[in-house]
Amino acid sequence: MPRPLIFISCGQVTEEEKKLGAEVCNLVETLTPYEPYFAENQTTLQGVSENILRALNRSSGLLAIMHPRGLVSSPSGMQHTRASVWIEQEIAIAAFLTQAQGRQLPVLAYIHKDIEREGVRDKLLLNARYFESNEEILDRLRSALPTWKVEPIETTPVEMTLTYAKLICDGEHHNYRLTITP
Repeated sequence: MPRPLIFISCGQVTEEEKKLGAEVCNLVETLTPYEPYFAENQTTLQGVSENILRALNRSSGLLAIMHPRGLVSSPSGMQHTRASVWIEQEIAIAAFLTQAQGRQLPVLAYIHKDIEREGVRDKLLLNARYFESNEEILDRLRSALPTWKVEPIETTPVEMTLTYAKLICDGEHHNYRLTITP
C-alpha cells in the first residue's frame, strides 16, 4: 500500500520559498511515515494544474504556507495584503474535498502575520499559526510533524474488462474498437 500523501502548498516565487518547500519536504520525509508532494519537484510533461489537482485528490493531509503577494484595494479604497492565489485555491479545493466528499483532510496552516483572511479561507476554521520568518515554520513543524496523524484515503477498487475488435486491418488502415465494461 502506498504511503499517505501530504500535499505541501507553499509559494514558489522566490528562491527562499522554494528552499522552504524543499526543507518542509525533507521534514515530512524524515519525521513522518508520509510521502510529501511539492509541485516544485514536478518532473513530468503533464500540465502542472493536472498534477496539482490529482495530488490534492490523492492527499491525506494538507500543509499550507502562505507568504505575502502584494496589496489589494477594495472599491471602498481599503487595502490589505493578499496571499498567493494558487494557495488560496488549493485550500478551497481541499475544503471542497472535505465537505462535498466527506473526506478527512487534516491541515497544518502557516500564514504570514501581514496577510488578511479572504475568500473561502475567511469562512474556514483552519486554526492557522501566524509567522514572521521561515525558520519559525520549520521549528514548529519539527515539533508538530512527529505527532501529526493522517489516514490513507480509502479507495474503492474498480474492476473492468477491456476487449477490442478489429474493424479494418489492411496495409494502410488499422482501426479497432475498444470496449471497457465495469
